[in-house]
Amino acid sequence: MFQEKIAVRWVKFALALLSANAVALAQAQAQEQSDAPKPDARMERVEITGSNIKRIAQEGVSPMTMITKEDIKRSGATSVLDVLRNLPSVGGNGRDFGGGNDFRNGATTASLRGMPTLILLNGNRLPVSGSDDSNGFTSVDLNMLPLAAIERIEVLKDGASAIYGTDAVGGVINFIMRQNYQGVDLSTSYGTTTLGGGDVRKLSVAGGYGDRATQKFNLTYAAMYEDTKRIKGTDRDWANHIDFGASGGLQYANVYGAHGTDAGTLSIGGNRFADPECLAGSKLPYPSGAEWFPSPTRNGCLSATAEFTDLVKPSRRAGATAALNWDIAPDLTLFANAFYTNFDKRIVGQSSWLQNRARNNLVIPASNPFNTYGKPVTVRRDFPVYEGGIKTNVDNLWLMTGLKGELAGWDWSATLSHGEERGRTDTLGAYKLEELNQAVDDGRFNPFGVNKNSDALIRELSGEMFVKTRSKSDSIKLQAATEFGELPGGKVGVSVGSELRKNSLSYTPSQDWQQGLLGQYAVLPPISGSEKLSAVYAELSLPLLKTLEAQAAVRHDKYELAGATTNPKFGVKWKPSKEIMLRANYSTGMVAPSLPQRFSQGRDAFYQTKDPHRCVEGDVYFDSYCTRQVKASNVGTKDLQPEKSNQYNIGFVIEPIKDLNIGLTYYDIKWKNKIDILDTTTVLDNEDGAYKSHVTRDDVTAEDIAAYATLSAADKARLGPLRGELSNIKTGWVNRFQTHTSGIDLEASYTFRTEKLGRIKVFSEANYTLRYDTVLLADNVYINCPNNTSCDAGEYGNPRVLANVGVNWDQGVWSGTGIVKYVAGTKVDRSPSAVQNQWYDFYAKGRRIPAIATLDASLAYSGIKNAVIRVGANNVFNRDPAFDPGSSLGYNDSWGDPRGRYVYVSLDYSFK
Repeated sequence: MFQEKIAVRWVKFALALLSANAVALAQAQAQEQSDAPKPDARMERVEITGSNIKRIAQEGVSPMTMITKEDIKRSGATSVLDVLRNLPSVGGNGRDFGGGNDFRNGATTASLRGMPTLILLNGNRLPVSGSDDSNGFTSVDLNMLPLAAIERIEVLKDGASAIYGTDAVGGVINFIMRQNYQGVDLSTSYGTTTLGGGDVRKLSVAGGYGDRATQKFNLTYAAMYEDTKRIKGTDRDWANHIDFGASGGLQYANVYGAHGTDAGTLSIGGNRFADPECLAGSKLPYPSGAEWFPSPTRNGCLSATAEFTDLVKPSRRAGATAALNWDIAPDLTLFANAFYTNFDKRIVGQSSWLQNRARNNLVIPASNPFNTYGKPVTVRRDFPVYEGGIKTNVDNLWLMTGLKGELAGWDWSATLSHGEERGRTDTLGAYKLEELNQAVDDGRFNPFGVNKNSDALIRELSGEMFVKTRSKSDSIKLQAATEFGELPGGKVGVSVGSELRKNSLSYTPSQDWQQGLLGQYAVLPPISGSEKLSAVYAELSLPLLKTLEAQAAVRHDKYELAGATTNPKFGVKWKPSKEIMLRANYSTGMVAPSLPQRFSQGRDAFYQTKDPHRCVEGDVYFDSYCTRQVKASNVGTKDLQPEKSNQYNIGFVIEPIKDLNIGLTYYDIKWKNKIDILDTTTVLDNEDGAYKSHVTRDDVTAEDIAAYATLSAADKARLGPLRGELSNIKTGWVNRFQTHTSGIDLEASYTFRTEKLGRIKVFSEANYTLRYDTVLLADNVYINCPNNTSCDAGEYGNPRVLANVGVNWDQGVWSGTGIVKYVAGTKVDRSPSAVQNQWYDFYAKGRRIPAIATLDASLAYSGIKNAVIRVGANNVFNRDPAFDPGSSLGYNDSWGDPRGRYVYVSLDYSFK
């Protein structure tokens, strides 16, 4: 875990910076202001997200939302993800509240419209996380961005691969940090939930020194520290249940004990019962569903998921950033940016469950000295350490430097950047399979009751299970822009550029994991790979008329492994009057395969598999092959092709009367050639065809031959020639499915200006998803999602409507904000799990996860010189998240917020 002494160092560093710059600022203020030259009165042209051509107007051809620092403060957001999930075009929790026991470093993500989204910092790419999810997908980890360092966020809701290249399918989120600032600002805040837990403490200092107008340089810096406390699952009554039947849900019972030190569930023959040392309140009958293994005795030591799950994971983040601009000459500037963060997170979970050498449930023979039952006993419990789960520590470094200037009428820049993430994720509660089974054979390990094994023995049997990750991205970018010619609307803007980039990844599991020595887990080989990219791009801004502007852009990317791809973009903006603007855009996009998807040497896992060539239901011998654990090796695919997209949007912004603004955009995106893991069923169905080399079987045994001889002719014909038992299935990544989504974005605001009540701005933003369809194979009709998990618009995990309606109030030294956030209800999963609820189908019965609306409010006072005090509450009325009958925690962790009412206070002070 992150050590407290590191936090103290950061605080001391921040305070040292504060003191030094406060003195420098006081000295600078002693000079007469009249001696300073007047600033240039010309309107400065700036580069906005979605274009490389500088312009005066902020409103470009593509739809964009800007979130200012004041917007962030008013919202009460505690993290970058907090800000983004409040946007209807983004939505979702980005894995913040979900589980984390896969290959991620506790990473959080954000995507526009559920599509790949490019994350930028000051207009430049950040390195993707060195870790990936279990499907091999990588992304920028938003945990690396401390909220205190953000000046504003620009959200481009349009495909932008023609400008930026890979990942910009759903759009672009560009985080802008403060530049060219003078002064020192101190900010601190504290928040907590009224139900307990989830405390957030933040401290930051930001400042700048140097006036470019007189001193030709400016150094702007920031340092920050954030700490978030946990909320246990048992801290929320709505989550702490085994049986959610009273709410219309399901029964979720863990039979292995909430913690590894707890007693578990035993079985002798077909009879299951709680270990005698199980806590009295946990000795319960098995649920009545057909899948809960009918037997004469149906009891167990049952626990709720909430007993071994945190709803909010504890984390700590510290970081620093600096930006230098030095005007070497009137038309030449040296710039440099540095950014560093350290992020630490703990995700609580269960330890590994005990297995025998065949990786099935551990069976203790009657001869074992700890077995008092006189018969073989199957033990269902976890390795006896109190908690499992993962802990992760990640360092991020981003360095950028370059020159920019003006030459012969061209604005040009040359940029060199290096980004790097180093992380380590430890999976806790792992044990060495052979050593544990040998200890059972030797009568040294006691699997019964609460843990009675010595600490020394547990340490001896424990296995090292960690992954060290390192990802790097190095790039050189050259860019130039100018204006030339003359059209009726003005000069033509042009931008050209080129980029060279190299992405690399190393992924090093512990030796115990690489060698397959760990219980519950198979072999995980290391990954090491890199890929080079070269790109050229160009953009034109065409003022066809005073009221009509067109944009044309094209980018050609050449990947070392994926080959070349060219993506154009065309856009037009028509402003016939100051009250109305219409715009339309069309573009294509691409997503390059991730390095893990290319270079994985085979992630082994065990899957419940039906062998179509050995399964005969009801047969004494072959029935077991209808549901058997089979090892599958997910191997990287070098010749994966980029995913493709084409999208268009059309919309308008109108101001029918003063201070009333209404904007509407219709969008349509087709995301094709998507990368997916080849499932075991597809491989086995094509074992005699395309995937023959993907299947490994053992030799046919004498027992196989004898059992096969007793089958009927019909069964033999269906199975085909006798084959040996499955040993391994090689899967891997393939390009095979596509998604089509469309919807409407709506934004509106109206500002009232009064003498007595001050300025009141009413605003709203909404996203309405018309369709979100997925097809698994190119020649199929649109269905739902792979594995038939329903995800159409309005179905599970995909609310049709997301909306915010709010009010900002400003009156002298007072200001306030209130925002109602709405998430529409959805149908439940249409494909119930055979393990948990095969006996009824919520979807067919019209069961829904209800809609929910919550209110956030804040009030600020700036009547103290140079200070702003703000108090607020998110989820003012303390509403529980919408109930999800398909969740073992009672809510959908992709959308619901488990915290309840969150109250906070903050202080901002400027040394001026």
